[in-house]
Amino acid sequence: MANAYLSLGTNLGDKQNNLMRAIALLSERAGSIVALSGLYETEPWGFHSENRFLNVALQLQTTRDPMELLGIARLIEIEMGRIVKSSGGQYEDRLIDIDLLLYDDLVMQSDVLTLPHPHMHKRLFVLEPMAEIAPDLVHPVLHKTMKELLEAVVAEGSGRNAAIERIRVGGKTATSEKLPRRTGKYISSFLGFAPANNPTLIGIILIDEPVGIYYGGTVAAPII
Repeated sequence: MANAYLSLGTNLGDKQNNLMRAIALLSERAGSIVALSGLYETEPWGFHSENRFLNVALQLQTTRDPMELLGIARLIEIEMGRIVKSSGGQYEDRLIDIDLLLYDDLVMQSDVLTLPHPHMHKRLFVLEPMAEIAPDLVHPVLHKTMKELLEAVVAEGSGRNAAIERIRVGGKTATSEKLPRRTGKYISSFLGFAPANNPTLIGIILIDEPVGIYYGGTVAAPII
């Protein structure tokens, strides 16, 4: 059983539901999700767009090898409507983006997959959620923890075009003091994520206060 870490992002359509759907499909096809970050709202990286991203990171325990996992992720992207991947440093708006960041301590490079992900240590929208779920995880090439990589990017002021903002969790903004706060109205965190126990239950959502359970795209009865 291997531990893989993936980054997911979206800046088109129903962004919250896009992430929910991709996470559910990964859980169904690729392995068991054992850690899942909160959602982060970010500016586009590497290109200009009026559409802000929602990003999340997760840890997946899987029996799939890296190439199988890459294929599963790509098929999910295609099924969700993203037919063409970015290439040659040319980025654009996208319904869903699923990147394989790390696969245990594996270091590899091929025409289709490089591990660790070659840009992960530069991207605040990757490092913030990764430092949330695995702060002491060591990058197998740079030999620094996710927390250390995050601190370096923040200190240098690199890796962000503009603000990256932690979505509010239960009325409390869980973000670094170095990053701007926001009074959020967005989904904040996936709690009670247990698809193995209930395939239709994706998570509990918070909008300042607990408001309901997220079932495949709809909010069920409020939690009392």
